[in-house]
Amino acid sequence: MRALQQASASVRRRDCVRRTVRESDGMKLTATLEALYSKRDRYGNCHWALRYTDHETGRTVAGTISGGESNIYFVLRESDAARAANDWDRSIRFQVLPLPIREFNHLTKGWPYAGCTPPDLWQFIKLGLAAGQ
Repeated sequence: MRALQQASASVRRRDCVRRTVRESDGMKLTATLEALYSKRDRYGNCHWALRYTDHETGRTVAGTISGGESNIYFVLRESDAARAANDWDRSIRFQVLPLPIREFNHLTKGWPYAGCTPPDLWQFIKLGLAAGQ
């Protein structure tokens, strides 16, 4: 019984961390940030990429990263709205999408390198959105 409770608590914590903001929460979504990752290869490597879609303009910025989900997730703290509020940017929907290795490689083949740290990633996103004008 105790093992079942611990497993249930672990799932609740993971769901809380990966919670996404929904429009029913009363906040308008301005963008979607997707963390894409490949399943582990035979050597145990897991590759990550991000895709940011601005809902107002419809522009998408995508790039590969070195690092993991936490680096992409912390981009939500780097946006201008988040810095002004000293909080997470809750108007950006965050998703984590696992992909098979071949599908991930095929999808990200032509994507540029975005960086590693959250400030680098946010700078990459801002420059990518500005270049699309």
